[in-house]
Amino acid sequence: MNQNNQNNFQLEFTNLISRLRLIEERQSNMQRKIHLMEQGMLNSNKEFKTEVKLLQEEFLDVKRKIKDFEETLKKISKTLENLATREEVKIIEKYVNLLDPTSFITRKELEKTIERILEEKLKK
Repeated sequence: MNQNNQNNFQLEFTNLISRLRLIEERQSNMQRKIHLMEQGMLNSNKEFKTEVKLLQEEFLDVKRKIKDFEETLKKISKTLENLATREEVKIIEKYVNLLDPTSFITRKELEKTIERILEEKLKK
């Protein structure tokens, strides 16, 4: 029986060794899968960081454009404050119509008219 026990022991030992190799192979496969997953996560994280950086730059650009727009609006508002209102333009229009600068006579025209009148009176 001694031989039989020894054969059983060798069989069990061989069986254990093959099981151990199978477990080691499975562990190696799991480590490769984990490594691939880690690489994928690192690549995804890198892409995510790049996209976040681009979004931050775009956000800062939009903020700058809004600030420039607000400054332009303030300048336009100040310019509009200095313009005349409708009522003021109507008042100026009434004065211009009242004075009617087109009916004014120039100095030369006045001198000619006076000379003409004087000549007419002298002729009579």
